[in-house]
Order: sequence, then C-alpha cells, then structure tokens
Amino acid sequence: MKHYRIDNAVRDLVSVFIESGYTSKTIAEHKRNIQKVVNIHHEQGEYFYNPQIVDHYVFQLKEMYDLGTISRSRKNALIKAALYVREIATTGIIAVGVKNIQDKLSLYYRKILETIKLSNDWSEALKRNIVYAAHTYFLFLMDSGIRDIREISEETVWCYVIQKVSTVAPNSLNTIRRNLKHLHLWLYKNGYTQSDFSSVLSFTTPSVSHIEKPVPLDEVTLMFQAIDKETAIGKRNYAMLMIAVVTGMRSIDIAALKFSDIDWINGEIRISQKKTDITLALPLTADVGEALKDYILHGRPESKYTNIFLTSRPPRAIYGAFNRARSIAGLKKCSFHGLRRTVGTNMIIAGIPITTVAQVLGHSEISSTKQYISLDSVHLKECTLGLEGIAMKGDKV
Repeated sequence: MKHYRIDNAVRDLVSVFIESGYTSKTIAEHKRNIQKVVNIHHEQGEYFYNPQIVDHYVFQLKEMYDLGTISRSRKNALIKAALYVREIATTGIIAVGVKNIQDKLSLYYRKILETIKLSNDWSEALKRNIVYAAHTYFLFLMDSGIRDIREISEETVWCYVIQKVSTVAPNSLNTIRRNLKHLHLWLYKNGYTQSDFSSVLSFTTPSVSHIEKPVPLDEVTLMFQAIDKETAIGKRNYAMLMIAVVTGMRSIDIAALKFSDIDWINGEIRISQKKTDITLALPLTADVGEALKDYILHGRPESKYTNIFLTSRPPRAIYGAFNRARSIAGLKKCSFHGLRRTVGTNMIIAGIPITTVAQVLGHSEISSTKQYISLDSVHLKECTLGLEGIAMKGDKV
C-alpha cells in the first residue's frame, strides 16, 4: 500500500485484535507499543509509513537488548508491534491468532482492582503504581489461599514483605512498602478490611545512594576507537559522545539539541536544561564542531525533524551508544553519568573554582557540585581526562 497514513495504524490494528478475540488487557498493551511506532514517525516529521524508520527502530531495539537495557520479552513485544505496523501498511492485512487469555486474578480480586482504578484518592501517577502493587499483592494472596481479603492478618502482610526482601533492592522495597501502605489504607477506609496495618508497614528501609565514578581517559579513548565513523549511526554516536565528553551535558539535553541551539558564528552551544531549566552557553570546541558537521553533512538522513540527532528513543539511545562502544572495546557497562563526572572532577583537579564548575555543568545548587570534591583519592587518580576540550575559552569553530 502506497502512502499509508501512519496515524491509521493504531485504529486498523486494534480492530483486527478485537475481531480476533484478544482480551482488553492484551489489546491495550499492543496499542501502547504500536503508538510508539507512530510517535517515532511524527518525531521525524513523517505522517506516512516509512520503512526506513521502522527498520532503524527494530535495529535499535536489538541493540538495546544486546546492551541489557531492555529485557528479551520487552524487545520481542516492541518488535512485534513494529512488524504489525509494517504488515498493515504494506499489505492492508495481518494474520494473528485468536486469543482468549484470562487474567490470573479471580473475579473477586478483579472487581476490587477495577474499583481501585476508579478511585480519585490519588494522582494518576500514584494510582498506576498502586494498581500495579495491588495486582501483584492480590496474586500473592491467592497463592496463599486467601480468597477473601477480610482474612488478611499482620502475619500475611509480613510474609509478603519478607518475600520481597529477598528479591528487590532496599530502595525498591521502600517503594513497595509505601504503595502497600496506600493500598491498605484505602481498603480499610472502604470497608474491605478491619485494619489498615499501618503498624506493620511503618518500618524503615535503608536508602542506598551511589556516587558514580568518573570514566578514565584510557577507557574514553578505547570507546571512541570502537565507534565505526564510516557509518551513519557511527557518525551520530561519535558526535553525541564527543559532546558528552567535552561539555559534560546530560544525555537528555544532548538528545534534545536542535539546529537552532548551535551558534556556529560565535562558537557556542546554547541550551535550556531539561532538568533544572537553567540556560547555558557552552563553548563549541573544534573537536565537537567537526563531529557535529560530519554527522549533519554525511550521516544524518533527510528529515523535517528539528532535533539534530535522529533516534527513536532519546535519550536512551545515547546511553545505548555509550555502552555498546564500551562493550566492543571490551569494557564493562557503566553509567553514562560517569562522563559528566569526568568533566566535573577534572575541572576540580585543575583548580577551577567550584562556582565556575557549577555554571558549566548547569547545577542549580553548589551542593550538587560539591559531590565531585567528595570523591575519594582513588577515584580522583582514575580520572585523567585532559581539559583541552572543556576550557572556558578553548578553540572554537
């Protein structure tokens, strides 16, 4: 089919799923995944099906799975949705099997869950968390032989918490406890239980925080050597990571860079940070400028999209590019934020005032920048990246 309007994909495919007997839950999941394919087209200024966009999306999903950023089941579900779009756009029909998958929850628990979904006691975001927590909790209750929620005791709640202790991190356990406390308070207020079990769910969990290590110079060098700059994706990844290494910009800001943010005449990158809303003017150094020009002129596909970097899942694509290059170079996966640590820590080592470092990194509070000083001496010795690219008055394009 020529000139298939991408906006029709959700409508056309959902109709097929309904006719094939899929459950509402399964249809909703497919709909979300198909909508992602539609959104990617819109982000790149396309309103008709474009096979190149779908091929690139599928490639990125496989890349993300290889890097461990998404699970096998998630990758397969998203790819299946992309292939459904391809099939409906090119042939007008798709072949799907008839489904009749039943929710594992009993009718009794499903009714309670549906009532929770209709509640106005929480924000929509919190409600989604509580609904998910309730579904998991109700499955546990059923497995424990509790068919009526009035049978819940303190021992029941403790058993559930203890089960979670061995499977989740402390921070996740605290989230589970908080959502469960909200859930039980709601059950108590609405007459489902005789107690809100607040005494059981008032325990505290240790908070675990990690200070990311800066990425050493030798690893940065190996990372760049692993990128194939002869390919379009390689040119894109090289430019994105060069910006990160030189300027310390966050991945979300790199992904959001627009052509209008680059002042080629004055040699500056001007952005409004997504996280802090602080406006920054960073030097457009020669190395960054050359990487950008190579991608824009020789690697970037033609598109109406105003963002410089074309990617289906910003800023995850930047994290994926970073760790894929590290993997090819034989290095272990690490946090992309480590590159930002590298820039900040090297500036501190070089004696640049902390107020200046805070300005370059766009920190809204000096306390955020002080973390770079608090890194121990071992970490400081590991960080040996030169400052040529991040000097406030470095070479400009």
